[in-house]
Parts: sequence; C-alpha cells; structure tokens
Amino acid sequence: CATGEEVYSLAILLEEYGMLEQASIYATDINTGSLAIAERGVYHPTRIREYTVNYAKSGGRLHFGKYYSIKDNKLVMSDHLKRNVHFIKNDLLKDKMEGEFNLVLCRNVLFYFTEEFQKIVVDKVAGQIRNYGYFATGISEQISGNSFFTCIDSESKIYRKVMQV
Repeated sequence: CATGEEVYSLAILLEEYGMLEQASIYATDINTGSLAIAERGVYHPTRIREYTVNYAKSGGRLHFGKYYSIKDNKLVMSDHLKRNVHFIKNDLLKDKMEGEFNLVLCRNVLFYFTEEFQKIVVDKVAGQIRNYGYFATGISEQISGNSFFTCIDSESKIYRKVMQV
C-alpha cells in the first residue's frame, strides 16, 4: 500500500457507491515505515490541490473536502474511511496470503521482481482471488504466460480470474 494514497482512493470510491460498510480492505506492504504513514493517513497539505484534481478527474461525486480535515497544518484522512481498512506487513514472496478476495491491486510492485519471482507472486495472488475476481497491476507491468487470468483492459492492466474448478 506504500503510504496509503491508493488505499484511501479505493475507500472513497467504495464510499461513493455505498459499498464501504460492506467491504474489507487489506492494505499490505513490506515496509513498516510506509505502513505507519498509511495507517495514520496524515499528509502534507501542499498535496491537497493534486489530490483534489485527481479526485475530480476520476469522476468524484462529492466535494473532496468531505474525506479529510486539516489539523496542525496537516491533511488528515477521515476516520470513517479507515474503519474497514486493515494495515498489515506482508512480504509477497515469503508470507502467506489469508482470505479470498474479489479484487487485488498490486500496482507498481511486480517490476521489482525477476520473472521467476513475478510468477510466484502472481500464482499466489491467483490462489486467493475468487473466480471471476479482478487483479490489477501497474500500467508498466504485465503478467504473461498465466492461465489464471484473462486481460480485460490491456491499457490499464486489469485482469479477471477465469473459472478454476
């Protein structure tokens, strides 16, 4: 999850579609420092303009200010967004993934691994995604030679798990 910006973007998206209360978001990273920043959800206020523009470009339905407050000259993400988010240290190569997921976002991670390790990670993720669930990688990444997924958006690198019996 790095420092959490995508985690909060996903929480906002789910909130705006009335699905946040029913969702569980597992935000994982190997770096405990990044996880601590993400869990606090406190960011430098100079980023507000960038976040507001991105929110509007993505089709945000409300005023972005609904999702944060300013405290001690810092942007603080709403506790409501954090309620169903679980921040967990995880090593994609060594640690076991727990649970079954409808969506796994693994953006801008795979390019850190060799092709052999990418396959290990993708196979591990595939084992945890429900049939017909989704897997998204970074736009500069690809998962090739994998029978678990079919590409549904090659530009955005979004894949859908095919039925596994």
